[in-house]
Amino acid sequence: MNVIEISSLYFNLQKSTLAKDLILGFSQTAESKEIRTFFQRVVEQTEEHLSIFRSILHEDFISSSISWDTHITDSETAPFSDKLMIFHCAFLIQSAMAYYGTAMSGSMRRDLGLKYASAIKNDVKLAEDCAEIMIANEWFEEPPHSVDRRELSN
Repeated sequence: MNVIEISSLYFNLQKSTLAKDLILGFSQTAESKEIRTFFQRVVEQTEEHLSIFRSILHEDFISSSISWDTHITDSETAPFSDKLMIFHCAFLIQSAMAYYGTAMSGSMRRDLGLKYASAIKNDVKLAEDCAEIMIANEWFEEPPHSVDRRELSN
């Protein structure tokens, strides 16, 4: 494994560990049962990605021990609104896909590319479900679009 691949794996381990722990905290404090359940799915999916990334590093005897789980309190009082937490979660999912894509493009190993592609595929489903929650709660607005010149000329 080359240094670029190791760096990408390690970076994605750090990013995903931090995201998992943040969303785990959110899952304890969200008011909506639906959002709590969604956050738990995100944590489970992220843990699967972490397991895959760790195993790849361990195959080459490279350490991967990163954990901030001990810093999550047992609080069930929400410091943030469900809306803010779900938007933050959406951003984390979107950025994860971008980082996986960047890592995939920098990897010379086909097996790593396939693992990143699989992680992106899984995150696309989470992003879709996240958007559905935001739409159902009327938190998601349609962004501005370019002018439809064909429609205007009719």
